[in-house]
Amino acid sequence: MPQEIAGDRGATTRRLLGELRPYSGKLGLVLGLVLLGAAAQAGGPWLIGRAIDRYILPG
Repeated sequence: MPQEIAGDRGATTRRLLGELRPYSGKLGLVLGLVLLGAAAQAGGPWLIGRAIDRYILPG
């Protein structure tokens, strides 16, 4: 069975964005929380490293 190939990706993208428009506020909130979570995960080891360098190793 041959596969169908999408004709116009731009039209598909516009249609998808049109369907998501009513949820734009929630999508923005979710995107912000995802970025905040990623920053918190990336910042954790940095904070631990600073704590070790400042308070554990000098003493």
